[in-house]
Amino acid sequence: MPIQHTPEGFATFCRLHHLDIAQSVQLRDDSGNVVGQAMLGIRDRRGWCGGFGIVPEFRGKRLATALIDGLLDRARLNGLKVLQLEVLCDNEPALRTYRRAGFVVRREVISFAGPIAENLHRTTESAEVRPVPILEAIARFALNETLWETSPVWQRQIALLYLRTDLRAFGATANDGTAQILYGFQTATGFLRIDRLDFDSEAAARAVLRRAINEAAAALRDAGENRPIKWIVLNEPTDTPLYALLDRLMVPITYRQYEMSLDL
Repeated sequence: MPIQHTPEGFATFCRLHHLDIAQSVQLRDDSGNVVGQAMLGIRDRRGWCGGFGIVPEFRGKRLATALIDGLLDRARLNGLKVLQLEVLCDNEPALRTYRRAGFVVRREVISFAGPIAENLHRTTESAEVRPVPILEAIARFALNETLWETSPVWQRQIALLYLRTDLRAFGATANDGTAQILYGFQTATGFLRIDRLDFDSEAAARAVLRRAINEAAAALRDAGENRPIKWIVLNEPTDTPLYALLDRLMVPITYRQYEMSLDL
């Protein structure tokens, strides 16, 4: 999967995902050129592989095995108990490498991206929508994780949300329950990124989604931009109410990944 970063963007990526450059691993050839790299993220006693790759001309030489072994050694030296990662479901060479190292598939996670669904607005039910202070919203999401024993992917965990500076939150109450959304929006791209959406009422969930879209449209108008809004959801587990809602709204799937982990 090609990834492009500016120096500033890479620094932000490392900060948000708690990637420790000093504890990450590189492979170099006899001339000192980097031919492989594995990035290690650390949160408490858990670790995450935030990037793993071999340059094309060195692939097929079993260097990936050496690289993953080096990453596992670093994880153990740092006292980590679990190391996790995501891999594209159809990336058989990577899956073989990780399985040989002892990783097991925990669940499938789906990334969505596409235009706003027209059927989002097809509802006769109403809900009262209100802004929610960001810290209050994050605290409620953290409580829901404890109550429901859910575990979001590394890129959407509470530890990362506290570091984000572009978040907005809304809550809604309908006749049959509530919903709360936490999202970010980029006027330069028109992407509305849904970081969290917890709900027990689909009417309330649709209401906070519509409110987020309306706020994004207003931001585009204020910026003088004329572009369609698209939403993005990164690595949503397939057993959640949000996944089911996005599926009903027919939001396009961009890719499927397995979340894998290894007890150290």
